Amino acid sequence: MLQPVLSWAVLFSTATVCFVLAMLVRRTATIPGARWLAYLLATAAFYTLVSGLEMVIAVPSVKIALSTLEHVAINTFGPLFVLFVWAFTRDQHPFRGAVRVGLWVIPVVNVAMTATNALHGLVWTGFSPGPPGTGALIYHHGPFFYAGLVWIYGCLLAAAWRMAHWARHAPPAQQKKAWVLLAAMAIPLVGSAVYMLGILPATGLNLTALAFGGTAIVLAWSLLPSRPFELVPVARTALLETIPDGVLVVDETRRVVSVNPAARRLLALSHNVIGVECGEVFGRWPQLAAVVRRGEVNPVETALGGANEAALEVRVLPLAGHRGRRAGRLILLRDITERVKAEQELRDSEREYRDLVDPAVVGVYRSTIEGELLYVNDALWRMFGYSSASACRAAGAGALYKDHADRIALIERLQRDGEVSDFEFNAVDARGKTRSVLVSARLSGRVVTGMVMDVTERRQAEQALRESEE
Repeated sequence: MLQPVLSWAVLFSTATVCFVLAMLVRRTATIPGARWLAYLLATAAFYTLVSGLEMVIAVPSVKIALSTLEHVAINTFGPLFVLFVWAFTRDQHPFRGAVRVGLWVIPVVNVAMTATNALHGLVWTGFSPGPPGTGALIYHHGPFFYAGLVWIYGCLLAAAWRMAHWARHAPPAQQKKAWVLLAAMAIPLVGSAVYMLGILPATGLNLTALAFGGTAIVLAWSLLPSRPFELVPVARTALLETIPDGVLVVDETRRVVSVNPAARRLLALSHNVIGVECGEVFGRWPQLAAVVRRGEVNPVETALGGANEAALEVRVLPLAGHRGRRAGRLILLRDITERVKAEQELRDSEREYRDLVDPAVVGVYRSTIEGELLYVNDALWRMFGYSSASACRAAGAGALYKDHADRIALIERLQRDGEVSDFEFNAVDARGKTRSVLVSARLSGRVVTGMVMDVTERRQAEQALRESEE
């Protein structure tokens, strides 16, 4: 009885490993086809667990019932292999709708025939006890059993063909992974052949269950070197899902392993791009693709174009993996469309303002309350005898006042009343001559906007008139 117990221990251990891997794979979207791979692992866990129970239970009726449950699992493998491989290779014509449902028609029929075998004997024609002391039950297979095997292995061969076809055009790193997956899919074929030929290392050991379990484990483990859990830790998933900035993670082969909802919205991605080469993802936007290709660490602004004229700020950060090795890149996308529009509107407003005030005969200026000139129109710098607007701004507002107390008085009135009309004072021009000016100004925050009128000649005429009258 020791041999069945040892065989059960092997199957139970395989089931445990499959179940743990299924939980890990299901919690990440970084593996292409992760959902189907998780289902494969869960099915393998169920199959090997039930197979182990069937080995240690001696009651024939219970053994047959457990074998029926095994057929539920084994008939599920074929469609799951096909769906996983087609999702992993990002086939442009994945199974959808009626075609996907059609994959499950034959498995459902097979399970129904197995469950009703007592009525027709087409799956198992009979049963006989195994060697004494083993507790094994020998199943004599009928025609429908072999028909079911043809369908299951037909699905495996179709999946293997698709994987081989994809591997021929994949990058070198992906090709290695593909050949490992192909080797894994060959395990059930070998195990089934050994089982059917009766070349068993242990009497009654279900090598088919071990083979499918081993295949599922290799499928999952072969994808782990891409370090999807290291690149996108599960603990950070909630953050990536909720931040407004777009985030894409690409591995060392430049294939996308993660993309958050914000990135899907910014790039208008209507399909799953996990596993797609990032050059293909950004193919519609050559400028964006060039930024990503160069790996710009500092923020770079780029326009997506199109009807919405979206603008993005892009950064590409390297990701360090095990022992500091480069593990991939983090692509950050920030929507700056509103900011770019606001800046453009501001530039347009400034241009319209300058077009309006530059030709005016009245001097116009904008300064801080500390006296830094931010803007002067042509009339103002010519009024004070400067060679250019920049020379006038360099002199500062304080240089225009003959008496510094006048500037202080103007600022105090602006801070008290918000605006001042016809404030007169003596100014000094670039040649050192005194000029009489009138200022009307308004304070907004810490910025003064004012208009200046030169009344020197008027004041001189008034003075001459007073002198002649005297």
